Amino acid sequence: MPPVDEDRAATIYDVAAAAGVSPSTVSRAFSRPGRVSSATAARVHEVAESLGYRREAVRHTTLGAAVRTDALALAVTDVTNPFFSPIIRGAERAAAEAGYVVLLTDAAEHDEAERRIIQRAVPLVDGLVVASSRLSDTDLRSLAKVVPVVVLNRVVSGLPSVVPDTGRGVRRAVEHLAELGHRHITYVAGPEGVLGRRQPVARAAGGGLRTRLARASGGSVRADRRRRAARGASRGRAG
Repeated sequence: MPPVDEDRAATIYDVAAAAGVSPSTVSRAFSRPGRVSSATAARVHEVAESLGYRREAVRHTTLGAAVRTDALALAVTDVTNPFFSPIIRGAERAAAEAGYVVLLTDAAEHDEAERRIIQRAVPLVDGLVVASSRLSDTDLRSLAKVVPVVVLNRVVSGLPSVVPDTGRGVRRAVEHLAELGHRHITYVAGPEGVLGRRQPVARAAGGGLRTRLARASGGSVRADRRRRAARGASRGRAG
């Protein structure tokens, strides 16, 4: 059995790894025991007890069915990032109209914290919205087996996903800078795993600009953009 850091509480992922099952199986073993075999349930409970897993955090059940909480979790990676402000406000408004309250979680740009916080929140809510999550696709799909999941700012196959029109937005920004006469544009990419790092400025800018890219340290991309020769020639003739 893999060791668990004694300075932190054991998580559903620790139990899953030690028991050789998926996180969703661990969750069902506690909240919906009728959906797993008795042997698997016994194994999960044994491992959970040995690791000191907080079983009391699992949502209370009645006759084997999960109790409705009328709460939704919204997980963001950094609550201080202004990008998330309208998302939070919009989620709370839509939830209230549907009779739900929103439990907001903040990972503070820490991958392991995001995993731990979401794991603690899932048993307490009826649904989960994750924004710019750094969890793997596999982890997110496993969560979706326990509670309905919607992914924001990222596409995960098999899950409802909502993404902005990043290409159009970047294209308009770069074209605006080019119109102002700028020739050297620095694009500072987000952390690994965040949507957009595989969508460089050059690709998003599309037609009308020639691009030279060089990957720099720290995840930034430097783009040297020039107008097309034909466009420049046309303006030269006009002048």
